[in-house]
Amino acid sequence: MNENIYTEIPTEDNTQVASIVTSDQIYSEITTSQDNVQIPLPVMNDHIYSDLKTEYNTNASKHTDTAAGKENIRRNYVIALIVVLIIIICVLSSILIVQNLEQENGETACEGGWYQFGDTCYQFSNSSVTFDDAVKMCIGVSSGAILLEIRSLEEEIWIRFMMKLQGLTTTWMGITDSLDEGTFVFVSSDKKIQNVYAHWDRGQPEGGKSENCGLLLLGYEAWHDFPCSFKYEYICAKARLCRN
Repeated sequence: MNENIYTEIPTEDNTQVASIVTSDQIYSEITTSQDNVQIPLPVMNDHIYSDLKTEYNTNASKHTDTAAGKENIRRNYVIALIVVLIIIICVLSSILIVQNLEQENGETACEGGWYQFGDTCYQFSNSSVTFDDAVKMCIGVSSGAILLEIRSLEEEIWIRFMMKLQGLTTTWMGITDSLDEGTFVFVSSDKKIQNVYAHWDRGQPEGGKSENCGLLLLGYEAWHDFPCSFKYEYICAKARLCRN
């Protein structure tokens, strides 16, 4: 592009003087004018930017705190579970060691089909009977035998362990409040269990006069009272034999 364009240039005496302006000169002026145009850009207010940054940091912090809290709860639960398992294993191991030493020394023994814990022998029955029948069955199975009466936490831990091994999920216990509502006693002695050992679950016993017999269920952490007419498995107990 190099076409000539004629234009008039005014002089001091107003005479017009022709001047030749090339198209390249005009294009150059237009381009220069375009380059000098200022295009306004959006500018973020410092206050808005600060608010957005603060909100982002807050949300990120909350997310981190929540995740950390859940992880701490999970870790504490696992640690507590491990500690409980270690305690149970230690208790059972010490019991088995003592029993083996006693049997090796010929100090104690249980008849065939009976399992020893401390000074007591236990027989586990998978038959389901009523509470009264369980009491009668234990009395008749062997001289001096009674329906299970748990008298310590260590004994209960061992009983629960053995129930799993023997395939029992429930067992009647030789405790009842049928004679005096709300006051549970051992069937063999009429002594109040509260003076020896009691391990009721939360809200138990709650059955009133309709539930007068104690039951141990592996599905629960502690004891429940149930109607005596229901049928459940049972465990008999008796004093160990001495060989001295």
